[in-house]
Amino acid sequence: MINSFEDLKKAIPNINPDVKKVVDKYGVHITDYYLSLIDLQNPDDPLYRVVIPSVDELCVKQYELDDPIGDDSDEFETRKTKMLVHRYPDRVLFLTTSKCASRCRYCFRKSCVFGEKDLFDVAEFEKSLDYIKNTKSIREVVLSGGDALCMPRQYFKRLFTFVIENCPHIKGMRINTRACVYEPSLITDDLADFLNMVNKHIPLVFMTHIVHAREITDTFKHAMAKLDCVKLNQTPLLKGVNATVEDLTNLSWALVGAGIVPHYLHYLDKAKGTSHFRVSIDEARKLVGGLLGHISGHLIPKLILDVPGGSGKIWLNPSFIEKEEYDGDKHILTIKSTYSDKVETYCDYVEK
Repeated sequence: MINSFEDLKKAIPNINPDVKKVVDKYGVHITDYYLSLIDLQNPDDPLYRVVIPSVDELCVKQYELDDPIGDDSDEFETRKTKMLVHRYPDRVLFLTTSKCASRCRYCFRKSCVFGEKDLFDVAEFEKSLDYIKNTKSIREVVLSGGDALCMPRQYFKRLFTFVIENCPHIKGMRINTRACVYEPSLITDDLADFLNMVNKHIPLVFMTHIVHAREITDTFKHAMAKLDCVKLNQTPLLKGVNATVEDLTNLSWALVGAGIVPHYLHYLDKAKGTSHFRVSIDEARKLVGGLLGHISGHLIPKLILDVPGGSGKIWLNPSFIEKEEYDGDKHILTIKSTYSDKVETYCDYVEK
């Protein structure tokens, strides 16, 4: 387990000493299981880039944001409790915990996970349950965080039990998680049995965040095989990790081999210190276009953009793009929201 710069030095003796500044600012946390998958002698190894801090994180571009997807949007007033975001009319995002099984270096919540005061707020949890119960327009509850699999297990189970017993208007639940990639042993027999029980009452979607085919090991596939529910995957598009047609093709086939359907390919959010992972929107669209004809349609994920203003996910295809123009180093898109009449202007800064 790596939790400090000193731990990193033991594992990677020649690591840049300036990485300590990154660890001091954003922290580091890597499980022994995931560490065993990394080529620690190769900084260009995709899995190395995912979790090993880089001095590139200290480079913050002027367009990068603390809240890159508008969780706390004043315009939409999406934050209903400290733990609950109600952005889309029919679903809520339950930020169940600030804990994660690791620290992804590209994370759009990298500044707020693993907080110093990482105590579970029971009062806010109960207030969030009441909001779900009393807001009849909600049809789906999406669990995120941090990572939902890292929240206290008793409250994890209470959340599902409460919805089953008190919220007949809820027609589906979803768990957004990457923890199972970092520690497949989190999917215990007891947890799997519980989730399979939930799925018999309310359709459950288990949404993994797998970014590279090498993360899908036999150990991981064994854990996934315990779950009877629908399994989907969403992944951010990351330079040096999966931003080639070959990498995306291999990832899709590996996902299907684990019983998981490729669903979303996220254009990278404008989180601070993540520009070294970013490709341009034009490059992203070319990559998805390059998959056409090479793999079956159901293996090609939708390329989406989560706009900073709080309007939510927008599918990057011509149906939602009203206008495009280039102005020097800026690619400016005028985009329609997928669920409202709002039109967003999104600037993609093309790195020279």
